[in-house]
Order: sequence, then structure tokens, then C-alpha cells
Amino acid sequence: MTTSDYIFSMRALNLWLEELECSDKSVSELERDKMICQLNKSFNNIFKDFSALYKEETGLEPPDSLKEMMVYEKPIKDKSGIEQTFKREVSLSYEVLALIKELIDEYDYKKLRDAFNKSHLGKVYLSIDEAEALIELVIIEQKKALLKYPNYDKSLDCYNEEHENKILGIQCGLYEKVIVSVTEVFQEIDKECLI
Repeated sequence: MTTSDYIFSMRALNLWLEELECSDKSVSELERDKMICQLNKSFNNIFKDFSALYKEETGLEPPDSLKEMMVYEKPIKDKSGIEQTFKREVSLSYEVLALIKELIDEYDYKKLRDAFNKSHLGKVYLSIDEAEALIELVIIEQKKALLKYPNYDKSLDCYNEEHENKILGIQCGLYEKVIVSVTEVFQEIDKECLI
């Protein structure tokens, strides 16, 4: 197995575990708890194997957990010369995910298409490049709104309350939610220069 195989196995187990924890009547509580315990053991065993293989292939320390998958500015190459870029889990609301997917489809943003086609249960897995691209997308949407609704400032003679509401909708909705969620996970991105 390669590190990618292990990553996909861990993600699959993680999704199965989440679904089991959310299910209520499909199995008895005792059976469900047993299955969760077995899944946790399987997950930990796979993660242990992954960590050993990762260290062997790259010479680097493995990530601490699935949620902290390491991301490198430049992909690292394993022994066979294949580039490995690990992704991190970013949580976004269903509304925000749906809006981002619409924008990706509408403008054909290829850099984000794969990551958002695979998003599931309010989570998306992003590399550092994809995280930066997502931030660029929301900055573009904010700038488009500023051009479309220029009379949002109350100090202007031509102030328009509808313009202010549209700008606030973008600023407090899409822009702020994405910036906060992404920079919380990708702390190397300077949030101060974005807000």
C-alpha cells in the first residue's frame, strides 16, 4: 500500500464512523458501540501503518492525526518519485459549500473543482494551493460586490440601504466564513492581511 492508499482508507473509516455515530435505530446501541470500538481500532492500526510508511518514504515526521494532514508548499516526492501533497480538513456550512460549488461551476474554476466535488458532510479537504485559491475566490466575490453595489457607505450622499445589505451579506457571509474557516486550519496564511 502507498501513503495515498492509507489516507483513503482512513477517510473511508472516518466517514463510516461518523455515520455510525449519527445513526440511531439501524442497530442496537450495544452493537453500534461494538462497531465503533472495532472501527476505532482499525483506524488506529491503519494510521500507525501509515505513519511508519510515511516516515520511511519521506524521511519526515508523520502528521499527528487525520485532521492534521501535513501540507507542504512544495509537494514532497516519495521513493518512487511520485509527488505527495497532503490535505487538511476544512469545515464549512452546507450553505457556503453550495455557494462555492455554484461559483466553481459557473466560472469553471478548475483549481478547486476536484476538492469541492469530493466535499462531504460540511467538510472539504484542501491542499495549501487549494486553500489559497479558495481565499482568492472569496476576495474576487467581495470585490465584485463592491463594484456592483458601490453605494453601501452611509457617509455617501447617494447611500443605498440595499447596497449596504448586499455588501454585508457577502462580507459577513461567504467572505468572513471562508476566511475564518480556512485560516483556522491553515495558520500559515496571514489572516490579518485578508480582513
